[in-house]
Parts: sequence; structure tokens; C-alpha cells
Amino acid sequence: MPAMDTADFASLLRQYRRRSGLTQEELAERAGISAGAVSLMERGITLIPQRATLDMLSTALTLSGDETAIFFEKARLARLADNAVEAHVSSGDVGGGDLPIPFTPLIGREREQATLLALLGRDTTRLLTLTGPAGVGKTRLALELAATLRREQGQDVVFVGLIPIREPERI
Repeated sequence: MPAMDTADFASLLRQYRRRSGLTQEELAERAGISAGAVSLMERGITLIPQRATLDMLSTALTLSGDETAIFFEKARLARLADNAVEAHVSSGDVGGGDLPIPFTPLIGREREQATLLALLGRDTTRLLTLTGPAGVGKTRLALELAATLRREQGQDVVFVGLIPIREPERI
């Protein structure tokens, strides 16, 4: 495998996309993710994608075996750095204890937030699942809901990150 350069994950994704002659929208369509997700990843704003998203991106970019290995390694290193920052900045005053602190504000999701809070307020709601394409803000919305429930209703809320788990039986 060739030696890795110093480009971070965001820069490497942008480099591979441009080399393939694709716009962010074209890459998103080929990979089956949102154009917004590609934009956020390339700007280093969003969290590092899950394995399935990395697979879809590497296939859409038609990366060689060596390039795919570098791509995945950059994502792994970025995830490790992201986890270290997240662990360092978690505090009861800012993010609410064990909730990860979002790097961006939640904008324009008031209707969804109100609907989800109403659903969570029902006695019959035992589990609420948010679904959608990668990068649309499911985790960000869930974190905002958790913080709101903790702050405004005194609810006990715990964040359980499943991204590092590779074996389904561990869930």
C-alpha cells in the first residue's frame, strides 16, 4: 500500500470526488446518500460516516484497493480524533453529562422536534426510531431531543453510541 499523505478525511474525500469528475450531487446520487451529507463530510463539519456509508462512497468513487484502504484508514483516524475531542469536551454544564456535545446548532427542525417530543410524551411510546438517509441529521435531532428532555422535563437520558460496534449480537 502506498504511504499515506497528510490529508485529512474531508480533504481526501474531496480529492477523490474531484479526480472522478463528480459534483457533490453526482457523488451523493451514485452513493445513495444526500448531497448535504457529502458537503458536510467534505467541509469536516459532520461526524465521520459509518462503515456502510464508507463502502457506498468508495464504490461510487471507484477507488482501487489501495485507495480504499487509505480512505478507510483516514476515516478511522478521524473517528478516533473525534471521539477523543468528544470525550474531552463532555461536561454536565455544557452538554448534559454523558450526551455528546454537537458541533453545530440545530436549525429549522422545530416542527420535527415538537412532533417527536409529543410522541415521546405518550405513555404508549416505548421506542421511537428515527430513520432516513445518511447525513440528514437523525443523530443531531436525537441529541437535541435528549438534551431537551433532560433540561426541561428532568428525564434521565443516556447516550449509547453504536457506531464502534461491529458484531450485531453485542447490541
